[in-house]
Amino acid sequence: AIDLISKKQNIKALSLLLGIQKPLQYSESYWHNVGTVWFKLNHYQKAIKSFEQSKVFSSNPEIYSELGKCYELTRGYKEAEIDYRTAVNLEPSRFIPRYNLMQLYQNNGHLSEAQLLAKNILDIKPKIQSKEVQFCKLAANKLLNTSTIRNKLSFDMRNANYKTSYSA
Repeated sequence: AIDLISKKQNIKALSLLLGIQKPLQYSESYWHNVGTVWFKLNHYQKAIKSFEQSKVFSSNPEIYSELGKCYELTRGYKEAEIDYRTAVNLEPSRFIPRYNLMQLYQNNGHLSEAQLLAKNILDIKPKIQSKEVQFCKLAANKLLNTSTIRNKLSFDMRNANYKTSYSA
Protein backbone atom coordinates (compact mmCIF):
# COMPACT_ATOMS: atom_id res chain seq x y z
CA ALA A 1 0.00 0.00 0.00
CA ILE A 2 2.83 2.41 0.86
CA ASP A 3 4.37 1.78 -2.56
CA LEU A 4 1.04 2.56 -4.23
CA ILE A 5 0.67 5.75 -2.17
CA SER A 6 4.17 6.88 -3.17
CA LYS A 7 3.21 6.27 -6.82
CA LYS A 8 0.03 8.36 -6.31
CA GLN A 9 -2.17 5.34 -6.96
CA ASN A 10 -4.38 6.28 -4.05
CA ILE A 11 -7.57 4.49 -5.12
CA LYS A 12 -5.67 1.20 -5.51
CA ALA A 13 -3.94 1.77 -2.16
CA LEU A 14 -7.26 2.46 -0.45
CA SER A 15 -8.84 -0.63 -1.98
CA LEU A 16 -5.94 -2.76 -0.80
CA LEU A 17 -5.98 -1.25 2.69
CA LEU A 18 -9.73 -1.60 3.16
CA GLY A 19 -9.45 -5.23 2.07
CA ILE A 20 -7.07 -6.02 4.94
CA GLN A 21 -8.72 -3.99 7.67
CA LYS A 22 -9.88 -6.88 9.84
CA PRO A 23 -6.46 -8.37 10.69
CA LEU A 24 -4.85 -4.92 11.01
CA GLN A 25 -7.60 -3.06 12.84
CA TYR A 26 -5.38 -2.62 15.93
CA SER A 27 -2.38 -1.32 14.01
CA GLU A 28 -1.37 2.33 14.27
CA SER A 29 0.41 2.24 10.92
CA TYR A 30 -2.63 0.69 9.21
CA TRP A 31 -4.89 3.56 10.32
CA HIS A 32 -2.17 6.10 9.59
CA ASN A 33 -1.85 4.82 6.01
CA VAL A 34 -5.64 4.79 5.54
CA GLY A 35 -5.81 8.38 6.85
CA THR A 36 -3.01 9.41 4.50
CA VAL A 37 -4.86 8.01 1.49
CA TRP A 38 -8.16 9.66 2.48
CA PHE A 39 -6.27 12.94 2.95
CA LYS A 40 -4.69 12.68 -0.51
CA LEU A 41 -8.15 12.02 -1.94
CA ASN A 42 -9.44 15.20 -0.19
CA HIS A 43 -11.83 13.19 2.01
CA TYR A 44 -10.83 15.01 5.17
CA GLN A 45 -13.62 13.76 7.45
CA LYS A 46 -12.70 10.14 6.62
CA ALA A 47 -9.02 11.00 7.11
CA ILE A 48 -9.89 12.47 10.53
CA LYS A 49 -11.63 9.24 11.57
CA SER A 50 -8.65 7.17 10.45
CA PHE A 51 -6.06 9.41 12.12
CA GLU A 52 -8.14 9.49 15.33
CA GLN A 53 -8.13 5.68 15.27
CA SER A 54 -4.36 5.72 14.75
CA LYS A 55 -3.98 7.94 17.83
CA VAL A 56 -5.57 5.21 19.93
CA PHE A 57 -2.54 3.01 19.26
CA SER A 58 0.30 5.53 19.06
CA SER A 59 1.56 8.93 20.13
CA ASN A 60 3.46 9.49 16.88
CA PRO A 61 3.70 13.30 16.46
CA GLU A 62 3.26 12.97 12.70
CA ILE A 63 -0.28 11.68 13.27
CA TYR A 64 -1.12 14.77 15.33
CA SER A 65 0.31 17.09 12.67
CA GLU A 66 -1.65 15.40 9.90
CA LEU A 67 -4.80 15.36 12.01
CA GLY A 68 -4.30 19.06 12.74
CA LYS A 69 -4.10 19.74 9.00
CA CYS A 70 -7.34 17.83 8.41
CA TYR A 71 -9.13 19.75 11.15
CA GLU A 72 -7.78 23.02 9.79
CA LEU A 73 -9.03 22.20 6.28
CA THR A 74 -12.50 21.38 7.67
CA ARG A 75 -12.55 24.55 9.80
CA GLY A 76 -12.13 22.69 13.06
CA TYR A 77 -9.66 25.30 14.25
CA LYS A 78 -9.83 24.50 17.95
CA GLU A 79 -9.19 20.80 17.26
CA ALA A 80 -6.37 21.73 14.85
CA GLU A 81 -4.76 23.88 17.55
CA ILE A 82 -4.95 21.05 20.09
CA ASP A 83 -3.38 18.53 17.71
CA TYR A 84 -0.67 20.92 16.50
CA ARG A 85 0.19 21.77 20.12
CA THR A 86 0.35 18.07 20.97
CA ALA A 87 2.73 17.48 18.04
CA VAL A 88 4.94 20.35 19.29
CA ASN A 89 4.95 18.94 22.82
CA LEU A 90 5.69 15.39 21.68
CA GLU A 91 8.62 16.42 19.53
CA PRO A 92 9.89 19.85 20.64
CA SER A 93 12.93 19.80 18.35
CA ARG A 94 10.84 19.60 15.15
CA PHE A 95 10.06 22.80 13.28
CA ILE A 96 7.07 21.84 11.10
CA PRO A 97 4.57 21.39 13.97
CA ARG A 98 5.49 24.88 15.25
CA TYR A 99 5.24 26.26 11.74
CA ASN A 100 1.79 24.68 11.29
CA LEU A 101 0.59 26.17 14.58
CA MET A 102 2.07 29.58 13.68
CA GLN A 103 0.25 29.49 10.33
CA LEU A 104 -3.02 28.47 12.00
CA TYR A 105 -2.78 31.45 14.36
CA GLN A 106 -1.81 33.84 11.59
CA ASN A 107 -4.58 32.68 9.25
CA ASN A 108 -7.17 33.05 12.00
CA GLY A 109 -6.14 36.54 13.11
CA HIS A 110 -4.31 35.54 16.30
CA LEU A 111 -1.27 37.61 15.43
CA SER A 112 0.27 37.85 18.91
CA GLU A 113 0.27 34.04 19.26
CA ALA A 114 1.70 33.69 15.74
CA GLN A 115 4.44 36.20 16.57
CA LEU A 116 5.37 34.32 19.76
CA LEU A 117 5.73 31.09 17.79
CA ALA A 118 7.71 32.86 15.07
CA LYS A 119 10.16 34.16 17.69
CA ASN A 120 10.31 30.68 19.17
CA ILE A 121 11.11 29.17 15.76
CA LEU A 122 13.90 31.68 15.24
CA ASP A 123 15.34 31.03 18.71
CA ILE A 124 15.53 27.24 18.38
CA LYS A 125 18.89 25.88 17.37
CA PRO A 126 18.34 23.02 14.91
CA LYS A 127 20.04 19.69 15.47
CA ILE A 128 20.66 19.52 11.72
CA GLN A 129 20.30 22.28 9.15
CA SER A 130 17.78 21.23 6.53
CA LYS A 131 15.45 22.71 3.94
CA GLU A 132 12.60 22.18 6.41
CA VAL A 133 14.39 24.28 9.04
CA GLN A 134 15.32 26.98 6.52
CA PHE A 135 11.73 27.14 5.26
CA CYS A 136 10.28 27.47 8.77
CA LYS A 137 12.82 30.09 9.86
CA LEU A 138 12.27 32.10 6.68
CA ALA A 139 8.48 32.03 7.18
CA ALA A 140 8.87 33.04 10.84
CA ASN A 141 11.18 35.90 9.91
CA LYS A 142 8.77 37.05 7.20
CA LEU A 143 5.84 36.99 9.63
CA LEU A 144 7.74 39.07 12.18
CA ASN A 145 8.97 41.57 9.58
CA THR A 146 5.50 41.94 8.07
CA SER A 147 4.01 42.38 11.55
CA THR A 148 6.60 45.02 12.45
CA ILE A 149 5.87 46.97 9.26
CA ARG A 150 2.11 46.69 9.89
CA ASN A 151 2.53 47.90 13.48
CA LYS A 152 4.70 50.82 12.35
CA LEU A 153 2.16 51.82 9.70
CA SER A 154 -0.63 51.57 12.25
CA PHE A 155 1.33 53.76 14.66
CA ASP A 156 2.11 56.27 11.89
CA MET A 157 -1.56 56.37 10.91
CA ARG A 158 -2.59 57.03 14.52
CA ASN A 159 -0.05 59.84 14.74
CA ALA A 160 -1.22 61.28 11.40
CA ASN A 161 -4.82 61.25 12.65
CA TYR A 162 -3.69 62.79 15.92
CA LYS A 163 -1.85 65.59 14.11
CA THR A 164 -4.76 66.10 11.72
CA SER A 165 -7.22 66.48 14.56
CA TYR A 166 -5.03 69.20 16.16
CA SER A 167 -4.43 71.11 12.96
CA ALA A 168 -8.13 71.73 12.38
